[in-house]
Amino acid sequence: MSIPFLIAITGGIPIFSAIFQIVSDTDIAERHHSHHDTYRASKTFTRMLVYAMGCMGGAGILVCLLQRLGLLDVDIPVAITFFCSFVVTTWAVWVMFGRYRVETHSDYLRVVPLLGRARVIPYDRICDIRTMGEPLWESNPSVCVYERGHRTPALLWNLLDVEQILMRINRPDLLERR
Repeated sequence: MSIPFLIAITGGIPIFSAIFQIVSDTDIAERHHSHHDTYRASKTFTRMLVYAMGCMGGAGILVCLLQRLGLLDVDIPVAITFFCSFVVTTWAVWVMFGRYRVETHSDYLRVVPLLGRARVIPYDRICDIRTMGEPLWESNPSVCVYERGHRTPALLWNLLDVEQILMRINRPDLLERR
């Protein structure tokens, strides 16, 4: 890949992401509708990822500019590749968490995971609910919801209001074993 292309990606992705974040920013991570509730990753979290992309993209372009002006002695291909890879990786995380959501309906749960197809789990087919390790940054751990007949669980990340979701599932027989 050429250096101008990497510079364009390093500067362009944060600008595109910031515009998209501003346009789509409702600042509501939880929506209550008459027939279902929707839980998404906090806009503060996704906004922070956009800020990180912008800072690193700007730093990458600044490093290249300072090297071109002779004020900094760095290898431009190595430096811009580092900053570009950081921006692209952070963008991928931003896209995945922007997509992730959990909907609780009256008789089923719909999980749109970070990657893959949406999964619908009827409450009466839930056979187990387990916490996943220790929480990293919040008081509530992430939760795995197991459906009868499926080997892989649906993951409810602790970025969401997991306690509220579990109360909506309304399966006290499974919640007591947590």
